Amino acid sequence: FFNIIHACFGTRRKTLLNSLCLNMGLNKEQALNILSFAKISPEKRAENLTVLDYLKLYFGYIENMQ
Repeated sequence: FFNIIHACFGTRRKTLLNSLCLNMGLNKEQALNILSFAKISPEKRAENLTVLDYLKLYFGYIENMQ
């Protein structure tokens, strides 16, 4: 869970899509699948998410990376 939060905030001024790709080693398709599962726009930035959004991202990561 905390790895996802760290990845989202790991690169300044980046969208969630770019942050997940750069900081978690995901390709664009994997990151889009996770964001889609969580129903979060890939254009959002880390500081605009709620705790619930981060939980959704975590569950999306678990679901898509198995």
